[in-house]
Amino acid sequence: MRKPAPKPSPAAPDMSALLARVEALEKALSAAQAENECLRVENRLLRQKVDFLAHKLFGKKSEKVNIDQMMLEFGDAVASPAPSAPAVPPPTPLPLSKPRRACPSSRNRLPEHLPEERVILDPPEVIADPDDFNCIGEECHVELDVQPTRFIRRVIVRRKYVRKSARQAAPVIVPAPKRLIDHSVASAGLLTHLMVGKYVDHLPLHRLSLILRRDGIQLCRQILAEWMQKAGGWLEPIAEAVAAEIRATGYLQVDETMVRYQDPGHGSTRQGYLWTALSPGVGVRYEWHASRGADCLKSLLAGFSGMAQCDGYSAYPAYNKTRAEAERLVLAACWAHSRRKFFDAREDSFFARWMIGQIDQLYRIESGLRERKAGPALRAAYRCSQSVPVMARMGKALRRQVELKRHLPQGMTGKAITYTLGLWEELRRYAESGTAEIDNNLVENAIRPTAIGKKNYLFFGCEDAGDASAAIYTVVGICKMLGIDAQEYLRDVLTRLPDATNQMIASMTPARWKEERGGVRKRAA
Repeated sequence: MRKPAPKPSPAAPDMSALLARVEALEKALSAAQAENECLRVENRLLRQKVDFLAHKLFGKKSEKVNIDQMMLEFGDAVASPAPSAPAVPPPTPLPLSKPRRACPSSRNRLPEHLPEERVILDPPEVIADPDDFNCIGEECHVELDVQPTRFIRRVIVRRKYVRKSARQAAPVIVPAPKRLIDHSVASAGLLTHLMVGKYVDHLPLHRLSLILRRDGIQLCRQILAEWMQKAGGWLEPIAEAVAAEIRATGYLQVDETMVRYQDPGHGSTRQGYLWTALSPGVGVRYEWHASRGADCLKSLLAGFSGMAQCDGYSAYPAYNKTRAEAERLVLAACWAHSRRKFFDAREDSFFARWMIGQIDQLYRIESGLRERKAGPALRAAYRCSQSVPVMARMGKALRRQVELKRHLPQGMTGKAITYTLGLWEELRRYAESGTAEIDNNLVENAIRPTAIGKKNYLFFGCEDAGDASAAIYTVVGICKMLGIDAQEYLRDVLTRLPDATNQMIASMTPARWKEERGGVRKRAA
């Protein structure tokens, strides 16, 4: 019997091909894992941005936090414990008693200078036979009433005269009084009313025109805009005198805000900026520029030397480099901006919440100094002994976080760390001075009225109108800071300005005006 032919044995596997296949699969797996990690990181960053925007739109605007609650660790919080640092003793209370806050009265108090109108109500029996009754007392009730704004038509008559003994001589007449706006019906009182309405009460000129129309006065918005621009030009020398006053203090807080303006040849509104410089308790100066470049600071800070406190915008150090070496400013940063960065990242990491607690400790020190009305010398000494150790601990913790690479550079915590370390020297400088503040919230509060105004009037009528608005904002801003009635001040100053000389302008600033008024009252008393 014939044997079947043996089957051919399978070929031995090619080991090199198998190894190449395994290597290719490993590379594909590594690439997929790397892509997955990138997508995971990107998804996390996008989720942070969505949560941040949702909080900005629908969350609370307040940045107050509960420190004890923040320090708790929740579900998926990223644990980033702060590195150990030498313990710093808690701040000891100042050797001054804390003043008690006066309890506000529950009764509404009316100012004493209001004109009084007495209305006497007698019973009908007394009116019928007053001789039969004796008045034994009275019961009074005080109420607050209001009368509508009263407009008057003032006619200025200049009579002409000739001498009876010389009828052929030229007639005599009083020279025409100088006016703020020639060939118009605008008086100092009307311009004051309009400026207070727009720049203090934030009413757009369109609404002011409608208010005037209710009293039968037809003045279109374009006329009112031209009047505001010319009135602002009259106040510009006073604004320059104010700028000289605040530059002499040696400490300024500087910031800028965006305001749009019309550009007829452009077809739409363009973006301009109100630059603001403030000296606490002295004054504030607004300047209008169509750009946000460093060159705008040349006029705002011309002749100023000392410390300028600002945010992290690059224009400030860029401008400082253009000054001579001996004339460069000492730039200080704002702790409120740094805290806001960590506040936005409070849900991202434990380290962000720890940083908020440390920054709040700096603010508690400043709050205690303000409550006790500490002077510059005491503030400088107390900051050196209490605030500087806290900042040293924060600086060590920030640098440690960078070394450990625990936070994504584009994450909320990573951005906050980068921002704070980038301005670390500027953030520490407030503690070296007893006059500087811990933040520049004062200048931001001075900018806030302009933000309310531009929400109503939307934009300036033209680029040149920004200079006039900046001058008016300067004057009314200082009036608010010094507790001056802007309406009383503007009416008095606008009445005197047409006849004023350059030497008289310095005495018309709100601070000098208040000083003179106080001196007059003191002498009269």
